[in-house]
Amino acid sequence: TTYTLLEMGYKNVLNLEGGFEEWINGGNSIYNYHGELGVINFEKLEEE
Repeated sequence: TTYTLLEMGYKNVLNLEGGFEEWINGGNSIYNYHGELGVINFEKLEEE
């Protein structure tokens, strides 16, 4: 993904080793225009 963004002309691009999951687990936050985002984990229910 980093390479693709650079090919598209973006200049301020970084590769996050471990991705967003490691970023969040490291205590960092993610923000967008609506404010702070969080990660919600859902467990798949097994069919009986």
